[in-house]
Amino acid sequence: MVQAWASLGTGILILTAGLKAIPEVYYEAAELDGAGRGAVFRRITLPLLRPSLLFVCLTQFFAGLQSFALINVMTGDGGQGAAAGAVPGGRTPWSPRAPCSPSFRFSTCC
Repeated sequence: MVQAWASLGTGILILTAGLKAIPEVYYEAAELDGAGRGAVFRRITLPLLRPSLLFVCLTQFFAGLQSFALINVMTGDGGQGAAAGAVPGGRTPWSPRAPCSPSFRFSTCC
């Protein structure tokens, strides 16, 4: 969640810039031709936004691959009970006080 929240602004900024780069002339021509909203999105906006979408998807994918470092720094060992077999199903238990637990290395709230 932290990684997604941290990289959300960059993706929105790039996609907004991509939308602003589409000339209004295309939308005016589609309106004169009687195209609906769905057709305008499918046939004008999406194809012209494809380079920006590709860039955002690739950068978000690589940011997701780099999130291991963030998880490791925040928990140190993957969190309490992260070892397989420590908890039924091998899942880490979560509680509202999880950020205050001793497994968080930089915890200051407790």
